[in-house]
Amino acid sequence: MSYFLLADGKASIAGSTTPLIKKAERQAFVDAAALLRRANGIAGDAEASSETARQEALQIGYAAGVAAADAELAEAVRGFAEAIARVEAHHAAQVAEAAYAAAVAIIGELDDEQLVTRLVSKALARQKEQTGLAIHVAPGLQPKLAGLLGDVPVEANPELGATDCHVMTANGRIIASLPVQLAVLRGRWGLQSADASE
Repeated sequence: MSYFLLADGKASIAGSTTPLIKKAERQAFVDAAALLRRANGIAGDAEASSETARQEALQIGYAAGVAAADAELAEAVRGFAEAIARVEAHHAAQVAEAAYAAAVAIIGELDDEQLVTRLVSKALARQKEQTGLAIHVAPGLQPKLAGLLGDVPVEANPELGATDCHVMTANGRIIASLPVQLAVLRGRWGLQSADASE
């Protein structure tokens, strides 16, 4: 038994069981050859489209993977930076607390007269251009400070405590009391206020 084999590139088709093709069947073979070429072209296009789609999917997957890795890395770096900032802030707070405690200890070594004299001297140094200054202190300190501050009058104020002092100026009053100075120091060093920490 014989067969015609119709071949076109990679594709082929068996044509007939007889060795001769009748004139009436010729068109059927021509159509079959054209159909075979078309099927072969469609298969090639499908293979090319499949490869293109595969490459695009790979690129999209790769880009998505890189983006995800970048996001994870950025998140890890952000978390690491936040942890470092927390450690540094904690360390800075500990140093500030220690410095504040040292300052309070040094202040604690001074008697009230020495302390108030220093507070007043510091306040007066900032008011060099002012005239008509007067110092208000606790009644027990007034006699001790009366001659220590030059020609600035020192007046007793019964409302003030042992570490309080007010510098009276033509423009108002400067509170140079120890609690106020310590609160300013705590604020400058970023420490919680003494009232809030209790």
